[in-house]
Amino acid sequence: MTTRTVLDAAERNRISQRIRSLPSDAARRWGTMNVSEMFRHAADGIDEALGRRPDEDLSNPFTRTVVKWLVVRRMPMLCNVPTSRRMDPRREGSPTAGLEADRARLLGVLEEFAAGSGQTRHPFFGPLSREEWGMLTLKHLDHHLRQFGG
Repeated sequence: MTTRTVLDAAERNRISQRIRSLPSDAARRWGTMNVSEMFRHAADGIDEALGRRPDEDLSNPFTRTVVKWLVVRRMPMLCNVPTSRRMDPRREGSPTAGLEADRARLLGVLEEFAAGSGQTRHPFFGPLSREEWGMLTLKHLDHHLRQFGG
């Protein structure tokens, strides 16, 4: 099975193009965020991977093993699963700065993640390797771009 990750330049270029081409008025298919809020939420997730937005540890032996393996490697992300308060732009997440600023921030942190090292712990899945963070980040971005038809 081929592993898709944002650490692969071709995958990162494809996802970046989808981010660049998503219109501001794209209608959401699920959830409550608008496009700008989604860009902020996704950038906060990458900031978490970079170790700049730690969240409380909600992991347990089951989420660190079975759930992590399923979510990172096998299952698609589910729709309408609430995010943590720290990743919600309407709660404790980063506030939006306007669509183009939020888009630029997301593209910037995506490139920074690909070039850097980041942390190794996820608040729900526990320790993640750089490769697992890369897979999860691609899956998360794809999930939210599909949310808006992108």
